[in-house]
Amino acid sequence: MLITRRLEFSASYRNASGATLGHNWELEVTLAGPVDGETGMLIDLKDLKSVIEREVEVPVVRYETVY
Repeated sequence: MLITRRLEFSASYRNASGATLGHNWELEVTLAGPVDGETGMLIDLKDLKSVIEREVEVPVVRYETVY
């Protein structure tokens, strides 16, 4: 089974001259694996969202905001 989660997010920052710049991001994560017999799911989408936010979205937004 395959499952894909698509997220869109934005980040902005000020460059050295003080101008505000921004970027839009799109991310697709696809997981493959067997369906859990107990839950009937490959993964709980809340868990997948938490991993994506922690590992990708927060670091990118933090980088874009700080630098």
